[in-house]
Amino acid sequence: MRTPEGIRLTMAGAAREFGLDREVLTKRAVQANIVPGKDGKYSIRQMASAAYGSLEMERIREVAARADQLERENAVANRKLIPADEVQRKMSLFGMAFVGIVESSKLGDDEKDLLRNAAADLVK
Repeated sequence: MRTPEGIRLTMAGAAREFGLDREVLTKRAVQANIVPGKDGKYSIRQMASAAYGSLEMERIREVAARADQLERENAVANRKLIPADEVQRKMSLFGMAFVGIVESSKLGDDEKDLLRNAAADLVK
């Protein structure tokens, strides 16, 4: 016994069925790597996925994001990654100390200006 094929839609037909602009649906289908069958049409499942997104793909994205966040937190905890605000704070302190040393040195004004300008980015 042969099983019937599911309902097949053109992009324009799917756009009408889902109440979306054809160009919007086409863009979503391309982004989701959805391609038509040999008949040039799409299954209802394909078009629903293009129209509304894939719950499975969203879950995968969410799990990957959580894994990335946990990896960053572990790297910070293990001191393999230093938070940007901590680096910025320490660089600012270094810059201020450097400028203080330059100011109290016997360098000429031109050299002091050059070093102060070089250190200015560290103090920000």
